[in-house]
Amino acid sequence: MTKILVDVIVFLLLVISCAAALSDRTANRDRVVLVLYTGGTIGMKLTPDGYRPYPLEDGILESEQFHNKSYDFSETEDHIKNNYIPLLTLPFYKEKRTLYHIQQYRELLDSSNMNMTHWIMIAKDIQKYYNDFDGFVVLHGTDTMAYTASALSFMLENLTKPVIVTGSQVPIYEVMSDGSANFHGALVIAGHHPINEVTLYFNHKLFRGNRVTKRSTESFDAFESPNHPPLATIGISVHVNHAGNTGIEPFKSTESFDAFESPNHPPLATIGISVHVNHAGNTGIEPFKMHTTLNENVGVIWLYPGITSAIVKSFLQDPIKGVVLKTFGSGNLPEHLVEELKNGCDKGIMIVSTSQCAVGQVTDDYFGKMLKKARVIPGADMTTEAALTKLSYLLGRSDLSDEERKQMLQRNLRGELTVKIHNAIPYQASCNGEEFVSSKQHCNGNRKI
Repeated sequence: MTKILVDVIVFLLLVISCAAALSDRTANRDRVVLVLYTGGTIGMKLTPDGYRPYPLEDGILESEQFHNKSYDFSETEDHIKNNYIPLLTLPFYKEKRTLYHIQQYRELLDSSNMNMTHWIMIAKDIQKYYNDFDGFVVLHGTDTMAYTASALSFMLENLTKPVIVTGSQVPIYEVMSDGSANFHGALVIAGHHPINEVTLYFNHKLFRGNRVTKRSTESFDAFESPNHPPLATIGISVHVNHAGNTGIEPFKSTESFDAFESPNHPPLATIGISVHVNHAGNTGIEPFKMHTTLNENVGVIWLYPGITSAIVKSFLQDPIKGVVLKTFGSGNLPEHLVEELKNGCDKGIMIVSTSQCAVGQVTDDYFGKMLKKARVIPGADMTTEAALTKLSYLLGRSDLSDEERKQMLQRNLRGELTVKIHNAIPYQASCNGEEFVSSKQHCNGNRKI
């Protein structure tokens, strides 16, 4: 037993020392970021037909703010400086630089023309260049930016590098533009602050990508995250909100020796008669992978006073497979819609409820009455953008059963919803042939949420 413990300690010390050595080497080098320019207001110019997206001009990118022409690239890795031309560099930031290359898409889009095909294209480019760059910035129009950020958060699993979506309210070429500040801030964070998830940066704030929604067409403060604090803010310096970077707080009990759990990561080791080290768990995160199959047969029903069952029925027809139901308040809806919603669920349509209110979530007070009768799935405090793209992602997963999809809609996959462990909305499932409704119950040791 003593020898096993010594072996484990030696092994862990070796892993720590190797990681520290690697960290020292990477900490001292400049960071390299890939910018994917999809279009949007940031690069638009006024034409006789209105504003249209254009390629970013060399004069803008080579201004002193965005490129130091005197930078010595001699220590930059050969495959980077030879394959990604032009390679630009920001001024020094904390004694290091951010190098970046811009890949402009052949068809630059107003974001209102974005669809799932474009989300997949962006995700595939991130996968293609994943090993060459330390981070990624996606320049995008603001109108559907929150949808793209939410979609990418589900498509890109186990990220170990930051992916930041940004843009501007006013074109970068105009005097009163927010484009330079947003682009510059996104580059700095992507290069030097490893917040390794899909985020949205706007007006000096970094938000979780699947928590934001556009709130204004007239203000530089165009986005808000009503149910989750910003991950970071930029002023004179960068302030990272480490508490906000957790997807879910760990559950703990005051009444059991088994008081803690790690809901999103397996134990690194367990000690019984012997010590078993989970080597796979010691990597800190599973390997990066990408999901490129999305189901486009999803939609949104926004309830309003006087909406008829005939309208809902007409929506719940083929080829629709998933619906976000925007309910009143904490999950309330007119009684006369229950039957049509139930019929839709019986046909295999997955319906998830989120509130029309920006702040708060659907609760069991209302869910237990109307929505439960209609077999609608509670969506907690997800934004419309997150709920819709999560539905599309889960319905595109051929490896999942419908029951698994329903459970995962209620589960926190990428930090997109708030899990209230003690007040979780119950749902019915089968455990060895017996129904249970508690979100804390276990079946053969496997968590059923």
